[in-house]
Formats: sequence, C-alpha cells, structure tokens
Amino acid sequence: MHGYWWVAIAAQVAIAVGLGFVTTLVIFFLNALGVAVISYSGIHQELKFRFGKTFGLSVLFFLVVFALVNGVIISIPFIAAGYVRVLHAMGIEVTQTLVAVAMIVIAYSAYRFKKAKQKLYGIVEIIFTAVSVVVALKTTPANNHLGLAVALIGAMYVGSRGFANYYEGKELSQP
Repeated sequence: MHGYWWVAIAAQVAIAVGLGFVTTLVIFFLNALGVAVISYSGIHQELKFRFGKTFGLSVLFFLVVFALVNGVIISIPFIAAGYVRVLHAMGIEVTQTLVAVAMIVIAYSAYRFKKAKQKLYGIVEIIFTAVSVVVALKTTPANNHLGLAVALIGAMYVGSRGFANYYEGKELSQP
C-alpha cells in the first residue's frame, strides 16, 4: 500500500492544478470584464487601454493567484492532519474545540441581542439567574460548599447584570 503513495500525491496535485487553473481563470476573466465594463461606460476614459498596458501585470496576477490557490488546495489535508495531531498531543478532542467555537458564536449572538434589545436581554439574564440557582442547589453535592458558593456568586453577578441591563434598556427605550 505504501508503494502507491505517489498516485495519491499525483492525484492531489492534478486536482489542485485543475482547480487552481479554473479559479484563476475565473478571477482573471472577472477582472478583465470589470475593466472592460468600466472602460466602455465612459466613466474613466484613461482605463480604455489599461488592459493592453497591464497585460504583463495580469499574467503576473494570474500566476500568483494560481500558486496561492494550488498551495491552499494542496496544504489543506496536511493542515487538518496536523491540527488533529496537535489536539491529540494536548489531549483535546475535536468536539471540544467545536464546542468552544460554538460558545464563541453564541456569545457573539448574545452580544448582538443585548445591543438590539437590552431590556429584554436583562429579563433573560434575570430568568437565567433564577434557573441557575435552582440547578446549582439541586446538582451540587452537599459537602461541596466551595462549588456551591462559586455557583451562587456567579448567579448573583449575572442577576445584577440582568437588572442593570433591564433598567438601562428601559431608560434607552423611553423618549
């Protein structure tokens, strides 16, 4: 099986070259089309001969984009494998990193929600405080006083922020 590694590499390079060539041609065509449309519209008369004058730069652009696209396409599997190896060496699961990314997305969504509807966001925080206190009291073992204290202090902080957001939102909504 190891004797056929060159087939996989050749196939990967062929795909990269093919996709890189197509992508580069599309970008090159769109660039030329944009220059032609601007030149034809008469907005900028000095751009009429731009395509002819900058043909060398266009070819250079083509080659640079071609190289970048191919480099990205070829390196993606190696980057993914390296990422998984680094996570494995650190003892982290891929799902844990996905949960972390999801938390960042949720936090940003909460921020946007707070900016749009601060009063309602404050109400949600107050409700979350009540629910988290009940959950902390029900799930924290009786002998874990420090854990319970931390959970209750955290809930108290979220509750105070909830009231602050509610009243700030109420003041902003009044004319």
